[in-house]
Amino acid sequence: MNNLKLVSRFQVLRNARRILKNPLPFHHENFELHGDSFKVELSTKEKILFTRSPGLIKHILQKQHRKYQKSPLQTVDLA
Repeated sequence: MNNLKLVSRFQVLRNARRILKNPLPFHHENFELHGDSFKVELSTKEKILFTRSPGLIKHILQKQHRKYQKSPLQTVDLA
């Protein structure tokens, strides 16, 4: 997964107002540009993976779920 395209934090900052209002168009644009999976850089240490690949989703959520950190939003709020 290291070869995934990276959306820089500067790009996120430039689009922050638009992302806060409705993040879906921003992510849709990046899926169109980068394919089924890409990373968004929030800081020098924090990156978020976005994917719409069924195989990768199954890998992350079922097969190798212990290897991936998930946010409280995913584990508490949506549970």
